[in-house]
Amino acid sequence: MVITLIVGNGFDIGLGMKTKYTDFIDMCYLKKERQPGTALWRLKEHLVKDKEEAGKDWWKRNWADAEKEFGRLDVPVLGEQSTVADFEECLADFKNEFQLFLKKQNDAIRIPNDKVMELYQNMGNCVFGIGERLRLKYKKSFFRRIAQGGVVDVNVITYNYTDVLDRLLLKREDYKPGNGIVCKLPSGNEIPYRFNEVLHVHGNFATEIIFGVDDKAQIINEKVREACLKKNYFIKKIVDDFLGNENESRARDMIQGSSCVITLGLSFGETDRSWWELLFNRASTGNLLLVPCIYRNKANDDVQPEKTKLYADEFYKMFRCVEEANEDRFPPAEIVKLAYMVMPSESKDPEGNRVWCDPFNLGWMGRMIGVKDVMKDLNLGDGYDDEEEK
Repeated sequence: MVITLIVGNGFDIGLGMKTKYTDFIDMCYLKKERQPGTALWRLKEHLVKDKEEAGKDWWKRNWADAEKEFGRLDVPVLGEQSTVADFEECLADFKNEFQLFLKKQNDAIRIPNDKVMELYQNMGNCVFGIGERLRLKYKKSFFRRIAQGGVVDVNVITYNYTDVLDRLLLKREDYKPGNGIVCKLPSGNEIPYRFNEVLHVHGNFATEIIFGVDDKAQIINEKVREACLKKNYFIKKIVDDFLGNENESRARDMIQGSSCVITLGLSFGETDRSWWELLFNRASTGNLLLVPCIYRNKANDDVQPEKTKLYADEFYKMFRCVEEANEDRFPPAEIVKLAYMVMPSESKDPEGNRVWCDPFNLGWMGRMIGVKDVMKDLNLGDGYDDEEEK
């Protein structure tokens, strides 16, 4: 059996890193001084206005929203002439500032050698622990596939630009491709497994981050659209081909060859629509058990139902592929028949602490590697711990 774990920004956020889009905008980008009248100044003013208009819903903004918003940039941000140069300047500056923002956090986090195996085993225990939390029908399907024998391969695909997950899974001194260990579940099930390499489908902060839209139709300005097609940037598929990004095609092959896909910390935005179409097509054939985990790390009875509904709606959007054509065949009420969402619930972490919807014990892992202390040392720890999550 092959399981693929697909990880989004919610993973880094769960560890305690300040990698939300709103973190970057508030803690970094809006603090930069810009020359009045320039494209960068107009972009900053545009973002300030966007935040003001969002009001209490600002916390809902994510990186898919940011990519989508860049695709909509036109007059007045790009100026009356709507120059391609203005767009390229804004895009390059935004990406550069974000890479530096991530690098500052990523490089400061250290994985203690004496904690590596415990962290690795936690990830394995949680992957298979998810199977035990499914409804009976899906639980039987999950473990029936595992029972086919042999070591279970767990592939990892990440949309993140950081390498914390890589270090958590690949830092074991005895790590070699194909070197598996055994997961012992409370039910008595013993499962030999191994994590394979971590594939970054959108690049990483140390080299090139792939930031953009899913297709040219998501770029509103005609001149910018033509330039992106001609110069091979901002449209993800074109950038992948231009850079020779083999991870993108390898990741799609991984999904095609998987019996089960578990997603964690994804927002299912339009700017990665082709990926959700792939999952939709695989799940709709019945050959893929799809298990989306909705992660929330703070219980708040007043707002939790709204957030739960928000993420359920995002999940429905993934299956509709943002196209009404699919809704007749798979209306929202029927979508849950294709997959089981691990919804927000209370559980306990490895230390016995009660936590709210943290199926991978991310809060505990973050404490193990001291992420919150690192954020405070970087002056990124104040003002956000009590904010709305994600």
